[in-house]
Order: sequence, then structure tokens, then C-alpha cells
Amino acid sequence: MIRFFRLTAGIKVKRLADWQKLLAESGLSREKQQTQVGGMVSTEVWKKER
Repeated sequence: MIRFFRLTAGIKVKRLADWQKLLAESGLSREKQQTQVGGMVSTEVWKKER
């Protein structure tokens, strides 16, 4: 998918940041996850740990 956006939108990055790691390091935990379109689309719910 990143290749598609690089070609169509002129985005220069070649890979995405590890945002899940960054969220976890910020004190959030993933509560729910759902994937669709063969894993190409994902939705997640993150909550602040107490």
C-alpha cells in the first residue's frame, strides 16, 4: 500500500514508522483489533493504561 501512495501522492518515505511501538511506549495498550481486505486494512482501539 505504501508503494501505491508513493506513486499517486508523491510521498517520499519508503516505510512507515512503528507507530504501535510508539503508542505502547506512551503508556497505551491495544484493546481491540480488526483486519479486513486480506489484512491490508486494520482498525484498532488503544486505551491509556492505569
